[in-house]
Amino acid sequence: GDLAAYVVYLSIRNLRASTRHLNERPGLILLSLIPIVKEGDAIIRGRIFYYYLVTIFKPVKQICL
Repeated sequence: GDLAAYVVYLSIRNLRASTRHLNERPGLILLSLIPIVKEGDAIIRGRIFYYYLVTIFKPVKQICL
């Protein structure tokens, strides 16, 4: 199909680069795939994208507070 998505990763930046880039323990964690909305105007698409980001990062924000 013609499905497309934005990939959202969480990266751990306080690791050494040599450790962060290891294949067996990468410093990136896949958080989500956000579907790319192609229909509607730019404002609506932007609001949908923002809604997804807020939803994805809500638990992360709660941990950090």
